[in-house]
Formats: sequence, structure tokens, C-alpha cells
Amino acid sequence: VVSGAGPDEYAAVWSTLPTQTIDYGVMEHAGQVSVIPADDLGWCDIGSWDRLFEILAADASGNVAMGQSERLMIDTRNTLVYGEGVGRLVVTLGVDDLLVIEAGDVLLVCPRDRAEDLRGVVERLISGGLAEYT
Repeated sequence: VVSGAGPDEYAAVWSTLPTQTIDYGVMEHAGQVSVIPADDLGWCDIGSWDRLFEILAADASGNVAMGQSERLMIDTRNTLVYGEGVGRLVVTLGVDDLLVIEAGDVLLVCPRDRAEDLRGVVERLISGGLAEYT
């Protein structure tokens, strides 16, 4: 891709790149790398939805709510509700330790302790011809 290329050209190249983390894809193969210890940088690697509990303020029941949708959380504890749908109401009733994610055409509900398994869900969607939902 050359300077002045448009979004279509970049998208074509991007789709051919392997999916891998920066530590594996770049750092394991980098020469002359130095590491400097640092404290209190305010950095948190958000690798899964569950990690948001570490950086966002929770309510008195341990719940974290984000996004534009309206929420009604009754007898709900330690649950993340994220909703993109303006004009949509997300209701939780009597649940604990869940991730409820409403984004676009997808609704995900899973236990918080399965958040890391979402990578496998994405892989299954892609291999099943449902990449538009990723």
C-alpha cells in the first residue's frame, strides 16, 4: 500500500494480515530491545469484556453499565451491561456475574468467567460464514 491509497486498498491489505498480539508479532522478533521498569502508568490491557470491572466504577451491587441503551437492573450483581441501541431497554432480573453485550445486530449473554472464550466464538462465526457479526 502506498501513500495516497484509499480506504478500500487499506481494507484489502488489512484483511490479509494475520491476527496476533504485538508481543508475539513484533517483540519476539525485535532486536536490540530494552525494557525500563515503570510504576503507575495508568495502563490496563483491556483484552476482554470482564477486564472493564478493573477500570470502571461499579454501583453498590458491583454492576458496570455502559453504552447508550436504557438499563433496568433488578436483583443483579457483578454484571456488565453494555448496550449500543438508542431507544432500546436492557433489563436484567435476578442474575449474577454476567456479561450482557448488545451491539449492532448481536446480543451476547455469558458468564463473566467465560469472557476469554469469546475469541473462540469469533473464530466460529468467521469459519461458519457469519463474519459480518464479528
